[in-house]
Formats: sequence, C-alpha cells, structure tokens
Amino acid sequence: MYKRVRDIVEGLQDKKMIIEEKSMQSTLSAHWLAAARYYHGKGTIELKFSSMLRPYLLQLQQNFTSGMCFI
Repeated sequence: MYKRVRDIVEGLQDKKMIIEEKSMQSTLSAHWLAAARYYHGKGTIELKFSSMLRPYLLQLQQNFTSGMCFI
C-alpha cells in the first residue's frame, strides 16, 4: 500500500494544472505539488501544494470539502 501511495504522490508531482485567468488576462501553469514528505513507519505524508494554486484550492475547500486544512 505504501508503494501505491508513493506512486500516486509522484504522479501528482508530475502533473500540471493550467488555469485561464480571464480577470487577469493571463494563464497560470503550475504543478500540483511543490513538495512531499513521507514519515516512515507512521503511515503519514505531508504535502505542500504550489502557492500559486492556493486561491483555487481554497475555493474547492469552501465549496466541496470538509475537514481539510490548507496553510
């Protein structure tokens, strides 16, 4: 299971998100994850999302999720 989780995280690190920002007349291209830390033997992972995606991730948190924390 740990290998599968690691593969998923590495896949997210390779994927880009492209957002057309009409209000700013720009296009944002950013990788989902800036960093990932694996805590061996604890079964936890710490993920750091790209800071430029923060406004979009906060919109997701407000509209679709519960129990998530974005710092």
